[in-house]
Amino acid sequence: MKPHFHCVFTLPHEYLTLWRYNQSWFVTTFFDVVRSSLMDCLKTRHGISPGVLMAMHTWGRQLSLHPHIHCVVTGGGLDEGGKWKSTGKFLISGRQIRALYRGRFQARIKEAFEAGELVLPPDGTRAEFSQWQRKTNTKPWCVKIEPQYAHGRGVLLYLSRYLKSGPIHPSQIVRCDSTGIGFRYKDHRDKRNKVLTLKPQDFINRLLQHVPEIGQHMVRHYGLYAGASRKRRNDCRQQVGGLIESTSLTTENKKAIRAACRHCGHPLTLLWVQNAAPRKANSYGVESKKRHAQQINEPVTAAAKKTSTQLRL
Repeated sequence: MKPHFHCVFTLPHEYLTLWRYNQSWFVTTFFDVVRSSLMDCLKTRHGISPGVLMAMHTWGRQLSLHPHIHCVVTGGGLDEGGKWKSTGKFLISGRQIRALYRGRFQARIKEAFEAGELVLPPDGTRAEFSQWQRKTNTKPWCVKIEPQYAHGRGVLLYLSRYLKSGPIHPSQIVRCDSTGIGFRYKDHRDKRNKVLTLKPQDFINRLLQHVPEIGQHMVRHYGLYAGASRKRRNDCRQQVGGLIESTSLTTENKKAIRAACRHCGHPLTLLWVQNAAPRKANSYGVESKKRHAQQINEPVTAAAKKTSTQLRL
């Protein structure tokens, strides 16, 4: 893989209360503001359209609410002439992206509040909202830009493990009873492993606040990594080298994909098909078929041979 950059955008904690009552709006706006800020900065600085992969995490090490977005950005992109252009060792100005990110998010929040799109907490007031805005206007918003990675594989593996495990891994839990649940975490301040014990209800509340609403995508792709940009990605790969994406799979490729064990990769052979019992349905119902695949070196029982039709790929 070509060089990539890892960027992290964090939402100020002054807005956490508002987030809890407007999660859907904040998730959508967060992604949109980060996307537009990155794309516009790279367009201004380097004149390119990059590929950006974003993953949102809402948890901290102690399961507290801590919304932030990890971005994997290509170390280059296509210019207006469709030619690949590298960013070099420097991606964008940290001061510029922080100012743009803060300004756009603040403007979107204020606009949504004035339009009545945001719900305040039961005890929240307009004056309190104005106080949040003033306080966040005078502080720098956290945007961390890591040094260039020679390839993006390391960052992608880190994000994939982080997303797969979720807010907490079962192996972190060291105690679970009616009086408390204790789990291990690493304190980023002193880099030491510690144990935090919470009451069961408090633990459940912390965990459930990280469950996304139905239909929310917490991983998104933009620019060259967007689903509709396959042709542009292939143009990049032709210029810098890399595997070209196929627009369609041949029959042989489909068979190869279907006939491989997902655990060990051992080739599979389709030996027989068992027809399910006919369903009682309307006149245009189609009889379902359940296919069974097994490894070549596994014997087929005599009963299966007798009651089934053998098919070979």
